Amino acid sequence: MVALSNKVMEERILPTKENILFNLIVHNIQVWINSIKIKEICPDKLHTLVYLYNHDEEDLTKRAEQNVWSKLLLEIKNENPHAVLISIARDSNLVSLNSLIEQYNITSFPAVVVDEKSVFEKITPKEEIVNLIN
Repeated sequence: MVALSNKVMEERILPTKENILFNLIVHNIQVWINSIKIKEICPDKLHTLVYLYNHDEEDLTKRAEQNVWSKLLLEIKNENPHAVLISIARDSNLVSLNSLIEQYNITSFPAVVVDEKSVFEKITPKEEIVNLIN
């Protein structure tokens, strides 16, 4: 009975990789939504860089593009203290995320939404993105 009880406890305590990823995606979507609300109150205090990518991307060219975007956005975020980088795996099939993707007319991935005003679906020069948040 004790062994069975321990096994049940282990299964409850140890989350799966999929559950961790799902919770992270939900959390990051909530951060994005909250940042939009914050910017309504303090529009000049916060800039969002929302990076949407395919977690399970198999195409090597797209994976390389995702790596370039990741490095570029992290560099921008590190150089701009009011920028918040929110990375979201878009292949989670969450209704709320799909709704946001539709709202911004995003059709290919990876994609970046800057301050809910500009959408980039192709790698873009760093200066062009920085100009939008400065």
